[in-house]
Amino acid sequence: MTKPYVQMDTDAISKLWLPNLFALFVQKVEKPELIIPAAGVHLYQDKTIFRTSLYLITVKCNMVYFNYPMDRQTCRVKIQSYIYSVETLLLEWHTKGITHEDIVMSSFYLEEIRMLPPVTIHILIDSYAELNFEMRFKRKLRFSILAVYVPSLLVVMVSWLSLWLLVAVMDELLVAVMDELLVAVMDELVVAVMDELLVAVMDELLVAVMD
Repeated sequence: MTKPYVQMDTDAISKLWLPNLFALFVQKVEKPELIIPAAGVHLYQDKTIFRTSLYLITVKCNMVYFNYPMDRQTCRVKIQSYIYSVETLLLEWHTKGITHEDIVMSSFYLEEIRMLPPVTIHILIDSYAELNFEMRFKRKLRFSILAVYVPSLLVVMVSWLSLWLLVAVMDELLVAVMDELLVAVMDELVVAVMDELLVAVMDELLVAVMD
């Protein structure tokens, strides 16, 4: 079966006109270094050009933690034309949309990627095309319990245990000191009583001798 397109060499990418796009709320964009560039160009019979490239994007997302750890978060990404107005560049979603079957994260479930209708924004005297999509996440309760609550509980328990051990040691030390003081006081009392008794006996003997 003949394919409806011709796969062009990746060197042709540098000769193509590319839309100047940028994404809001994106903190970092990386292009993986592979043996060959992770990109491709298809030329269809109706002169449509399909270009694909692989990028790793880090997106900023403001989260709300009122229902933590049973919370759901929504992150929105905006893709806009940086310099070309709607007279030159229009942005539309592909019919296949955005797939996310193989996305796995340690702390969240990716429940849905929702593509919003294309919009037009007005800046000064020009209008620019914009695409928006939302990613909806659900936090993994088991991960939060094992990674946050259990370690925190163990730290608190160890802290209280150290305090209890310190109190027990201080109690034993105080008892030992009191015992030592009591023994010392008793020794002093015994010595004083013996001294007084000895003096009394000597006085009696002296009186008897004088008589």
